[in-house]
Amino acid sequence: MALSEDGKRLACIGPLSCNISVLDALSLSEVLRLDITPMAPPSPNNSVSSAHLVMFSPATVDQLVVVTSSSEKEGGAALLKFSASNGQLLSQVSRVHRGVCSAISLTGGGRHILTAGDNSIKVWDYSMTLDLNFQVFIGHSEDISRLLITPDGRRIISTAAAIFFWDFLSPPPLPSSPSLPHPSHNTSLLSVSPRIGPPVPTNYEPLKSHQFTPLPSAPLNNENKSVRIALRNVTNTTTGEVGEWRTREEGEGVRGGKCEGVSGEEEESEEGSDDSSEEDEGEEGNEELIIEHSSTDEVHIEVQSGSDQSNLSEPSRDQQAVAARSAPVAERHYRPHPPRSSLATHLYVAPPNQVGVERRAVLGMSGRGRGNVVWQPTTGLFAYSSGCIVVVEDLSNSQQTHLTGHSEEISTLVVRGDGNALASSSHAHDSTPCEIRIWKLPANKCSKVLKFHSHAVTSMAFSRDDRFLLSLGDYHDNSLAVWSTYDYSLGVATSLSLPAHHLLWDPHTAYEFVSVGAGMSLCFWILEEGTGTHTLKVHEAEIPSDLVQGKEKSEVDFTAACYGQNNRLFIGSSIGVVSMWDTSQNQCVMFWKTIPNEIGAMWFSGGKLSVGSVSGSLALWSLGAEEGGRGREKVAPALSVSQETQLQLGSGIFSLSFDQDMKLGVAGCASGCVWYINWSEGTKVKLVCGHAQEVVGVATCSDGELLATACRDGSVRCGT
Repeated sequence: MALSEDGKRLACIGPLSCNISVLDALSLSEVLRLDITPMAPPSPNNSVSSAHLVMFSPATVDQLVVVTSSSEKEGGAALLKFSASNGQLLSQVSRVHRGVCSAISLTGGGRHILTAGDNSIKVWDYSMTLDLNFQVFIGHSEDISRLLITPDGRRIISTAAAIFFWDFLSPPPLPSSPSLPHPSHNTSLLSVSPRIGPPVPTNYEPLKSHQFTPLPSAPLNNENKSVRIALRNVTNTTTGEVGEWRTREEGEGVRGGKCEGVSGEEEESEEGSDDSSEEDEGEEGNEELIIEHSSTDEVHIEVQSGSDQSNLSEPSRDQQAVAARSAPVAERHYRPHPPRSSLATHLYVAPPNQVGVERRAVLGMSGRGRGNVVWQPTTGLFAYSSGCIVVVEDLSNSQQTHLTGHSEEISTLVVRGDGNALASSSHAHDSTPCEIRIWKLPANKCSKVLKFHSHAVTSMAFSRDDRFLLSLGDYHDNSLAVWSTYDYSLGVATSLSLPAHHLLWDPHTAYEFVSVGAGMSLCFWILEEGTGTHTLKVHEAEIPSDLVQGKEKSEVDFTAACYGQNNRLFIGSSIGVVSMWDTSQNQCVMFWKTIPNEIGAMWFSGGKLSVGSVSGSLALWSLGAEEGGRGREKVAPALSVSQETQLQLGSGIFSLSFDQDMKLGVAGCASGCVWYINWSEGTKVKLVCGHAQEVVGVATCSDGELLATACRDGSVRCGT
């Protein structure tokens, strides 16, 4: 049996040997039952292994670790990790020991797993993302019966015929990154098979410092480069007194219908909340934490490059300025709405009991946003941006909650894997800087405001283990920033040589992500952590000439990407071609033509691929089973593809989200509409109805039941 860290849940093996029952510790009522029959590796005689050991992870991880009882003859013991909240299998490691695993223990911070078997102790990396995930320590001559880690985490006690005391020399956890927050609940079955090795880098320019000077188009050096970036300290901005006229501070927004200053007071987290690892900012009062390059430690970037720089010269400042400000042709790249007004220089903050107007509902979604519609099937979270407001809507009753604080149009949204936080970004204008706001859910409170990018953010992504947030700047600075979600300090930042349109984390590893952009640029990134430093390593993939389809490489962009199963990465281009890449080798395996124009968004789940285009067509592709096995040193084989069905949504599709079976989902369009997609029935239903351009007229009927709106593009919409 095992007791959770908070003492509220009890896990035990039973009623069958292949079952794990999770009980309420107070009433002993069953709240969850797991069956390891389909997970545990079968023996040669087709018998199924039974559960042998069970243990709860620390509360910050909220997982259930199970070890099977397989012996060496049956293929060795297996280690399974489940979500303690819904029982989903998160990862599986086979052959933990050749024989029976006799003991297991976890470090207090959830960074390591200790297992005992074969008269030895193995110390495992909890995330299982390294090339070699364990170390072996020997000394016992008999089976080890018990493992214990002292509360300070510095010693290990193992018992057999003798009692051994070990000094645990693991480095302390970094203060800017917690041991391991909650994992994403929407991940599918993860088979832990680490990368064969970092690929040999191709021609890529060394990354510059945070001034983001554009880089030349040719490589500069064949040696690794390190650039150190000095970061400024954290600054605070406080609001004024309620009921007073005052001058608007730089970057300050207008909240809700109350015309109040931005208030970022962070409330105390509730008992058992997943945000317990976040620190409270400052003292009580109307304050928000504004983070600008927020780390007092220096960070550096290490970039691998592999070409000679002889006879190369630096471009002039004028050439660099032109290259940096050239807007990409791809429609996937975010472009803000042309500003027609500026913020007021003064505002009046009314007392709460004197507010005369409150916002009740918001109609429409921002069609200019990119990736600004999010939906989590596991939690039911549905959110989208409308102007400078984030709308969180309950689909069961259409009730809206408005997250206000941005003073400019929101470009993109991203939700954390556990559904307890949401990030939104707005572009810069006049004295208003580009902002990334972190919202605590379901409290709907702004807890952090991040300022780093000079103009706008075109894409964001949370890591699989929710420890890091990526933000990608637009073509004005081509900046890339990695934030630690522990305190949202800036871990590392760099500038890309070409504008990037989309980035996303690899769902099968915790430290790798990919970015795609102009000129068919495809970069595979690895984030490495050190003591007080973060390091980025990058490999720019070689693009097969067949993907260009007779055009120049500079005329084609990679516009969207999504990860599949078995180390597959799907990438869409501006000429409608989808290519499949093997991420263990960073090589293109196959490609096919889907549509005649640009691909705006893609989503993979359930063995199927949804592809949305800028013309409004949404196609569902079925990927056939691959033939033959895949060796460790071989590139993934090609698949057979066929289009199952297609829907027409009327305007460009730039946001997609589906469930794990690719049956139900939502799609956000440039027309300001959000569609509900049912692939099982081949139907579509409009969830959110808006206009693509400026609304020039509004009228209601006499009884107030109908509302009609007219748009500058000549369309009229009528609804209740």
